[in-house]
Amino acid sequence: FGATGKVETWGHEHVATLPSEAEALREYERLCRSAEADGFRLSRSFIYDPTSFDVASLTREVAAATRRALVHVRQANPSQAINAFALLTDSSAMTIGPVAGTVNVRAAPADADSVWNCQEWSLFDGGAYFDIAYRLVLSQHRGPQSRVAFPEFRAMMFESCIRALEQLIAEGVFGSPAERENMVIRFQVSDDDEVDGAMERLNPPGVVARYKAWLAEWT
Repeated sequence: FGATGKVETWGHEHVATLPSEAEALREYERLCRSAEADGFRLSRSFIYDPTSFDVASLTREVAAATRRALVHVRQANPSQAINAFALLTDSSAMTIGPVAGTVNVRAAPADADSVWNCQEWSLFDGGAYFDIAYRLVLSQHRGPQSRVAFPEFRAMMFESCIRALEQLIAEGVFGSPAERENMVIRFQVSDDDEVDGAMERLNPPGVVARYKAWLAEWT
């Protein structure tokens, strides 16, 4: 449920042991009606097992959130030709957030820090759309419920985000192949190494080559 739409809200957790699946469903429906009476709006309903990790579910939610975030940032900044977009997370795989910007993808490597360093982009809008995806991630961090080892979860969480971006690329959300020659799409883990293969999966070869030239200059 969402009321304010703010990102990273903790929400409410209700745990009960019931005699049957039918009873559980009735209790769930009662809780939904109660929340709606309090002014909340049901935005998504599905069964999720917190003891495991569902890559497909997170990929679906991240793709939906990214699509909405991109629409939002484009509408909020109509005068900017936005050609840079990234999903950001941390080395603990606990957060997901978008950032966008307008960059000169063809800048010389020595002048391209603002092109490839997502933290220097200016549009950190649209994070509220990732609340459902965040809740799925949070379920792996809260208490002893999850049976997924952290390294495995971390890798799957990163893969879900990259797959979501790949899906939107295939749909044309980021533009045509020709337009993407002047665009950069990234998945970045703050204060950590680049995820192997992510840059190549999300960008055309020409963009990847310019990125690697910048890396060589920077190192």
